[in-house]
This record gives sequence, C-alpha cells and structure tokens, in this order.
Amino acid sequence: MSNDRGIPPLLRYGIFLVVTVVMWIAFETYREFSVKPSLPVPEEILRPLTASLDSAALDELQRRINLGESEIGDTVILSPRGNVVDFFEEENSSDAIATNEGEINEQ
Repeated sequence: MSNDRGIPPLLRYGIFLVVTVVMWIAFETYREFSVKPSLPVPEEILRPLTASLDSAALDELQRRINLGESEIGDTVILSPRGNVVDFFEEENSSDAIATNEGEINEQ
C-alpha cells in the first residue's frame, strides 16, 4: 500500500500562478517592443467641433438639385433567386405572405 498522494493542491495552484505571471510579463514585453507606434493625427482633425450652424453649408443644400419621381425611374428589386419583385404594385403587396423559407405564398 503506497501512500502517494501527489502534489498538494495549494502548491499546484502556486506553480500555475508563477507560470502565468511569467508568461504574462514575457508577452507584454514582446508586445511593447514589437507594436508600431500610432500614426500622427493632423491638427484639423483634433480641433474640437463648434456648436454653431454653418449658414453657407445650409444655403448650399438648398441650392442642390432635387430629382422628381419621373427623373428617378422605376425601382426594380431582385429576390435572392434572381426574380424581379415589384413591391410597389398594390395587388401583390396586399395578398402575398412571406414565409421563413423565403417563399411568397399567394392567398
């Protein structure tokens, strides 16, 4: 009958703790010497924003050209299978039900 109980649990945890701390220090030292420094940021980006409205930018927005419905044209949406789906027709949108499988069931 052997009374071999192995390493006590407290000693085992101590060994794991020492190994972890040594590895942590080694990885942090490696990272400190291998990571490149960050790039300098231009002063205009670091400057704080002002809370006032830019009236020149607002005037420019009003002068832009707005497209009407006739200039945009028809909107065509393709389904995942490549079929053309027209979501703007009232007859299709009122009685069609979509399922979880992506099928459109007509009622």
